[in-house]
Amino acid sequence: MKRVFFKKIRCNYLLVNHITNSKLFVVFSLVILFGSCSYTRYIAEDQKLYDGAKVEIKSEDKISGKRSKQRSLENLIRVSPNTKILYVRPRLFIYNVLGETKDRGVKHWIKTRIGEPPVLMDDIDADHTARLIENRLQNTGFFDAYVNYEVSQKNQRAKVEYTAHVKKPYKIKNIHFPETEKSLELKIKESQNQSILKTGDTYELNNLVRERERIERYVRNRGYYFFDSDHLIFRVDSTIGERMVDVYFFLKDDMPSNAYK
Repeated sequence: MKRVFFKKIRCNYLLVNHITNSKLFVVFSLVILFGSCSYTRYIAEDQKLYDGAKVEIKSEDKISGKRSKQRSLENLIRVSPNTKILYVRPRLFIYNVLGETKDRGVKHWIKTRIGEPPVLMDDIDADHTARLIENRLQNTGFFDAYVNYEVSQKNQRAKVEYTAHVKKPYKIKNIHFPETEKSLELKIKESQNQSILKTGDTYELNNLVRERERIERYVRNRGYYFFDSDHLIFRVDSTIGERMVDVYFFLKDDMPSNAYK
């Protein structure tokens, strides 16, 4: 009897579990169906729901770390599309379904705190983003890079695809420190064996900024307490050929006198 009783319980549990899972599947399917349909129902006909963007690097040359560079460039895209979980945008769905609300109350709280207003293509400045991507590429050695983009539209949704056209990055050939015999310049030149910059490295603007900061720490630790990295400027000569650059460091002509002490 007990054995039969437990079998009945187990069968009933499996049946309930099957029904529950089926219901969940139906509910989830309905959310996807009606949620997807409702995303664009609440926006004007001449507007497009922003569906995200991607960056592709194109080059005839082999570019080291191409995928990681693409991800880094995609981080420059400041506006994100509405939050998506699997195939649905639950926060946008909540925002749309609740419609107009008063300035207070539970409904208003749910809409403003849990819901999410639609991110529209009108919110996207693709020209500005393309210039940001170009600037980042040029600051990392791709001096002749240029970026264009294309907006693809389907069913009142729009995506932006940025394409960065690059050649091999420029590399550092020579590094020149101040050549005069003044004590401060000699201290700076004395530190060059600790330089962050190395010949043959790809040009990186950020590394030049870090090098100035390194020099500042070096000379301050040797008594030049009022020296600042802003007193040191660098120039880059990219005309020497073979996609190489020479880097020159100079002290500003209008440096304050106490920076020499």
